[in-house]
Amino acid sequence: MPLTNLLLNQTTQRRERNIRSNYLKERLGILNFRNTGQFFLTTLVFDAIIGNTDRHQENWAFIGSAYSHPNTNSIQEEMIEKLLTESDPNKFKRMLKEYRLRMINLKRMAPIYDSGSSLAREINGERVIQLLQDESELRKYINRGNAEVHWQNQKKSHFDLLENILTTEHADTLRTSASFLHNWIQHDVEQLISHIDDCMLDKHAEYKIPLERKNLMVKLLTLRHRRVVDIIYG
Repeated sequence: MPLTNLLLNQTTQRRERNIRSNYLKERLGILNFRNTGQFFLTTLVFDAIIGNTDRHQENWAFIGSAYSHPNTNSIQEEMIEKLLTESDPNKFKRMLKEYRLRMINLKRMAPIYDSGSSLAREINGERVIQLLQDESELRKYINRGNAEVHWQNQKKSHFDLLENILTTEHADTLRTSASFLHNWIQHDVEQLISHIDDCMLDKHAEYKIPLERKNLMVKLLTLRHRRVVDIIYG
């Protein structure tokens, strides 16, 4: 499956939810997203490690030079003609947004951001204790997390998504994109989580992450890392 098809299957949460895939495919071609494959796959691997369930269409971004597209004149003529003949207000707004994007000379994907829906942030303290004490429940919890990028119009777990990508022509690119996994140092991960809120002022001490939750975060990261490494590298 081409990498663009992975992007096409990405879920949306607003009006774009029901836009046909051929419309999205055309826009992907316009913005030349095909050249961002490796970083895109790196982000998928990163999300699999932290269990991020919210990498929707607004949590990706691109860096570019505004209004410096090499084909400025032809793009202007084409889009202005379309805008002048469009009577549907919603289509007009969408086309205007596209026009603005097409005038940008895209350089690369932006650094990963907005990864807050991860590391069991949604569960309460009681559930944290339960998962720490019950290995079976912990593994069930890990397996239930789904990625926001769909595969053949279906939501998949992060792990299933990676396994499916490995069956495509992008398998080698995925392995290259995941090379950062080899830099994992367990002690450093544990220290990072343990001291992540050390700089918090005493007057805000109530907002520090409880020890039990930190322990769960370490367990989640460790188990998910091992699972992803096993999937990608065997």
